[in-house]
Amino acid sequence: MPLLTVPLARVDDASPRLRLLSIDISGRRFAYVAGQAVMIGPHGAAVRRPFSIACSPERAAETARLELLIAMEGGSEDLHWARPGALLDVDGPVGTFVFPEKIEQSRLLFVAGGVIPLVTAGLLLRLLPESPRFLARHPARWNELVRLLARIGHRVDAATRFTDSTERDVQRASMRALFGRDYRLDTIALWAAFFCCLLAVYSGFSWLTTLLSGAGFTPSTANTGITAFNLGGVAGALVGGIAIARVGSRISMLSNARVLAGSGWLAPGAGQRARRSGAAAP
Repeated sequence: MPLLTVPLARVDDASPRLRLLSIDISGRRFAYVAGQAVMIGPHGAAVRRPFSIACSPERAAETARLELLIAMEGGSEDLHWARPGALLDVDGPVGTFVFPEKIEQSRLLFVAGGVIPLVTAGLLLRLLPESPRFLARHPARWNELVRLLARIGHRVDAATRFTDSTERDVQRASMRALFGRDYRLDTIALWAAFFCCLLAVYSGFSWLTTLLSGAGFTPSTANTGITAFNLGGVAGALVGGIAIARVGSRISMLSNARVLAGSGWLAPGAGQRARRSGAAAP
């Protein structure tokens, strides 16, 4: 493909160490496949550097923007030429280590996502030792328990008999007992709570960045949003657990509900300010 001279549309701080360059390719045909890179540099410069393309071909065609995510390290710190409106020379695409256009299995990602955990589980099953308490409850596996104890520094005679002094006979309950008169409401409430919790988590993972970008936020703000979502969930779980242990669940949960309600009330105003800030940025 011939050398393109195109303007740099915008530069965003995706994170303190990452810069997102959006190159305007409107009116130009730039065909590439996922996994390829481009050689770019200031217009007329003798040297151009390779950078991986950070957007899919479909997104580039839709937005007429070529996005490059550049780490500010390894010689890439000097981006004085990367200013909105500056002309860049773009050469490429380059790179052959790409996803094949045609594959026999159209759902290769799902196959890999299923096979890799199975292989990992098999390795863990083979390499990780069984619980000593579990082995003690099964006489047929006492020889395995003797070898395990020897590995951790407790050598015992092979003829030793084992017993778990902490084991107690516990009456097993059926699934039907969960929906009995005494537990029906608690069971349904717990199931509903966990369902809503996981729904919020996976909805956030899948759609939060897209929703923020669609609402007019900059890519850096959208990435910050998903980061805050994850870190906030971790911090909230830790703080909530400590609070429940100290003051009980009733006060803790009601306080959490009030904080969430207040956050929801403040969110629209904060969103408008963030959008205005992003629109005002050069």
